[in-house]
Parts: sequence; C-alpha cells; structure tokens
Amino acid sequence: MALADYNDPQFPTFEILRCDYVLNVILDGVKYNIPIALRSQNSYNSGIWRDYRTETIEDQQKFMIPLNRITEKIWYNKRFLIDNMVITDECRAWRVSKVNRINFKGLIMTTLVQDHFNKDTDYMEKDADGNTVALWADYYSEPVTPEDYKPTPDEHSTTYGVITCAGKNDIKVGGSFKKLTINFFDKDDQPSAFEAGTWSFSIDGEIITPTISTTGLDENQIKIKLSYDESIYINKILAITYTVTESGLRTVYEMNVVSL
Repeated sequence: MALADYNDPQFPTFEILRCDYVLNVILDGVKYNIPIALRSQNSYNSGIWRDYRTETIEDQQKFMIPLNRITEKIWYNKRFLIDNMVITDECRAWRVSKVNRINFKGLIMTTLVQDHFNKDTDYMEKDADGNTVALWADYYSEPVTPEDYKPTPDEHSTTYGVITCAGKNDIKVGGSFKKLTINFFDKDDQPSAFEAGTWSFSIDGEIITPTISTTGLDENQIKIKLSYDESIYINKILAITYTVTESGLRTVYEMNVVSL
C-alpha cells in the first residue's frame, strides 16, 4: 500500500492528519506542550456579533488530540491561547464549548469559541530576544506558579514491560493463586532481557499485601491470592505494578476482584 501523498486529495490523506500546532496547556498546575491537529469549524457567524447592548466574539475553531489520562482533563470552558507565534502583543484566546470523545475512536474532537485575552491572567512567554515561544492561558489565575512537566523515568526508556495473567483477568477473594508474568521488549517490539525489580499491589490507591508465592516459578513470575478476609475489595480493581530497580520503569496491570 502506497503512503498517502499530502498534495494528492485522496481519502487516505484525511485518515492520517498532520499535527500542525503545539498546544500550550496548564492542567492541575502542570504545563504541557501537546501536538494537535487544528481543523476548521463552520459556524453561523465568524467574527464579532453586536446587538444594542452587547458585543460577542463568535469565531470558532476545532482541534483533534489523542485521548489519554492527561488530555481527558480538557473539559468545557477550559481556555487556551492559540495564535501565530510571531505575535508579540495581545493574541487570540479560545474557550472549549464542546468535547466529543465518542465519534472519533481514541481521539478527542474539541470545539472552541473565541474568548477575550486577559492581560492579568494570560501569559505570552518570550525568550531573551523578545520572541514569543509559548502561549499560556490562565497562567496567573492561581496563586502557585505552574510547574514544568517532568516525564517519569519509564517514558524515555528503551524497553517496556508487559504483564500477563494466566486465565481470566480476575482474582477471586478466597480463591486459588493467580500467576502473573512480566516480559520485556525493546523499542522495536522484540523480546528483551529480564530486568530485576519489585512488585506492588493497590486498590483505590491503598497499598495491600496479598499472599505471594514464587515457588517453582521463573524469575519474571509471581503467584498471588486474596484471602476471605479481603472481601471488602469485591467488585474493585486490583492494580499490580512492577518497578524496575535500576531504571525506575513502571508497568501496571489491572485485575477485577470478584467473589467465588
């Protein structure tokens, strides 16, 4: 199958969109730089609408972004500054008016309406030469200065781990042992050497200590079971984490806690 040609308007071209803008966004006090695909939005009016008493900015815009644990925090009325980086004065501000996380599998289609730039809370970040390098909406809206995003060690690891469970993806309270296996792969998805680490277990963020057995198992395997005394965890999710000692690489696997 030939690769899509961006200069040839065929269907495959529109299935894979180029990221054409880097969105600067503050979520829970942390600054992120997220590539997005800007899309045009047909609206009833584009520009400014006036009546006898009010003046409303009605221009609209859209962008597409992958759905993950960070971007799911983008919700209604979230503000952004989106404009050409050559702007050194007041730039265009936008506010989320619609979030569609269903029709586009694995993506968020976000609709924006134009908002007013707030010189007291919005921040146009510039370098030493006065060039605009980032646009942050609501940068000064909280008393604490937003922090730079710091990737966890596993995000730039050359290997990754995969935890698998023998049998069904559940563990019965008062049931038998369930065997877990962790395998490692390189960046080309080829099997990689085992990396020593530690297992940990939690439910609703609370660390628990299930019964553990490693008898007769390989070094990358472990057996666990929950006792009858842990029936309070039925219908909850058991989070199983393996942390590599040397690199800090974390692999998480989730199991359903069920009754016998």
